[in-house]
Amino acid sequence: MIKKDYAEEYVLEAVLSHINTLNLSPLLQQITISNINSNLVSLEDEAKILKKALEKVEKKLIDLYKLFNAEDEDERISTETFTLLVKEAEKEKKRDQQRVNELNERISLQKDLNLSQDINFVVDDFKSFYQLISDKDKKLLFHNLIKEIHITMGSTTKERKIKEIIYQFEPENMNTLLSG
Repeated sequence: MIKKDYAEEYVLEAVLSHINTLNLSPLLQQITISNINSNLVSLEDEAKILKKALEKVEKKLIDLYKLFNAEDEDERISTETFTLLVKEAEKEKKRDQQRVNELNERISLQKDLNLSQDINFVVDDFKSFYQLISDKDKKLLFHNLIKEIHITMGSTTKERKIKEIIYQFEPENMNTLLSG
C-alpha cells in the first residue's frame, strides 16, 4: 500500500499528462456523434411507428362515427357502445400523441447539442471536469483509463512510490482508432 493522498494526486497529474498527449477531442466527438446518430435513428423510427398508430386511431374514430350514423339499423351501434369506444380511442390517441411529442422533443434536443464545446471542456479542462464528478465516477474513470500501477518497494507506506502507470491505450493507438 501507498499513501492515499500521494497516490490520488500523482495519478491525477499523470492521467492529465497522458490525456494531453492523446488528442482525444476528435475521437470523442466521432464516437459521441456516432452514438447519438444511432439513437436518433431509433427515436425517429419509434416516432414513425407511433404516427402510424395515430393514423389508425383516426381511422377507427371515423369508422365508429360511420357505424353510429349507419343508415341500416342492423349495422348501427348503440350510443353507449359508441361513447365507450370513442373514449377508449381518444385515450389511446392522447397517449400516443404525448409520446410522439416527447420523442420529437428528444430528437430536437439531440440534434441541437453542442458536442464540440462540451467535449473540448472535458478534454481541455480535465482537472475541472474531474472535480465535478462523483467519487464513484472518478473511480470508474480511472479503472477505464488505467490498466496497471506499479509501485516501488519500501518497508513503509511513506517509502513506497508509484514507479509506473500503464494505461489501457497509448497515443499511438489513438491514431488507429481515429482512422479506423
